[in-house]
Amino acid sequence: MSTFLVWALIGIISVIVTCYVHGHIDTHMTRAKFVFCTLSVIGMIALGYVALWVIAGQHPDFSLAPVVGFGLTMVATAFAYSALVVLSQRDIAPSK
Repeated sequence: MSTFLVWALIGIISVIVTCYVHGHIDTHMTRAKFVFCTLSVIGMIALGYVALWVIAGQHPDFSLAPVVGFGLTMVATAFAYSALVVLSQRDIAPSK
């Protein structure tokens, strides 16, 4: 299976899980905002973890590439979901 397909599958699963979590918690935030905020924060945490290694000038015994891939996938998924929601909404502005 290609790497792109794996990351895309992880992104889709993360949206499904986040929507499921939104349905089971008591929040006044809209689903689209909740999904965007949750996925982007998770992605930024992963990228921040990698940035700490880089800033400290350390080289871990393991590869940071999967963590970078996960972080970028979460951020890209958040923006893609947000764009999809915005583009799929009806324009209900009053016409004259």
